[in-house]
Amino acid sequence: MKRYALVSLRRDTADTVARYLPGNYKVVGTVNDTDEFPFDGPCAVVQGEDNAGWTLDTYVIPRLASGLITAREIDLSHNAMKQIPYEAVIGGKEGQSNG
Repeated sequence: MKRYALVSLRRDTADTVARYLPGNYKVVGTVNDTDEFPFDGPCAVVQGEDNAGWTLDTYVIPRLASGLITAREIDLSHNAMKQIPYEAVIGGKEGQSNG
């Protein structure tokens, strides 16, 4: 099952976020504003599937937090997902930005 996270880009870039991710997770795009503190500025959307110990809630989010990068899990109904190109979400094109 694919899982998603919203990651604040207030002080880091999407490339920096990508360096923190294991191979089973990737940055699928960026959004400009979600109107939701602390995600009320630019954010990255991360997508992946849990594999063994490489999970969103026990590895990815804590690993980002170790670099003082704020992240939280979201689902497909979140407004940020409407700003990501469909092809990026289904795996057609990686790293597309909508801003």
